[in-house]
Amino acid sequence: NFLQCRISTPSPHPKKTKKEVMANGGEDEELILLDHWVSLFSMRVRVALAEKGISSCEFKEENITTLGGKSPMLLEMNPVHNQIPVLIHNGKPVCESLIIVEYVDE
Repeated sequence: NFLQCRISTPSPHPKKTKKEVMANGGEDEELILLDHWVSLFSMRVRVALAEKGISSCEFKEENITTLGGKSPMLLEMNPVHNQIPVLIHNGKPVCESLIIVEYVDE
């Protein structure tokens, strides 16, 4: 089994569930997606975010095509695989596209 960066944390809003917060379009939340426009795995996550109406996500494109092009943020948030996509929700990373889609859907 591979290590997965799945984060299972309670909502930072004590009176709101994660579902309510995400249904609000991610307002009041810090959402960053580390991705690359060529990656089909990243596109899968972008489609899931769009389908859920989450518009406040900041997209940071990673330069994965050149040697040493990975940002320190990517290396810190996904230290095991150093791969995209990574969704950072209030400073907590969620890695692997299918896990991110499931996380967004919950």
